[in-house]
Amino acid sequence: MIRVQTLAEGGQKDILRLFHDDSAPDGAPFDGQCVVHWVDDTSMWVHGLTVRNGRMGRKWLLEVLEYAERHGAVWIKSKRTDGHVLPGGVVQPNGDIWVAVQAMRARYPFSSSFAPL
Repeated sequence: MIRVQTLAEGGQKDILRLFHDDSAPDGAPFDGQCVVHWVDDTSMWVHGLTVRNGRMGRKWLLEVLEYAERHGAVWIKSKRTDGHVLPGGVVQPNGDIWVAVQAMRARYPFSSSFAPL
């Protein structure tokens, strides 16, 4: 499950907190997190993506994808360190990683059962 905390008026920055347990109560320790920064209406930048145990799994990937779609993102973008990628991402000449939301949805055409905060 992902819970969203909006930081700025208009939803310009959000914190996504990731939980392995879909029934985790409010305030439970989270298993991963990141900050999302909307630089424009189509680009969702992911900053500081950390997962406590292991890598980001398919379930969380689908929830982030659904979050991006609900907010109208065309691109999910990130700058990652060596050995860390966003699944389905394409490395740009400047080292940024871009994920095309439509292409990722075509690859994973089912719902994640995203639960809002």
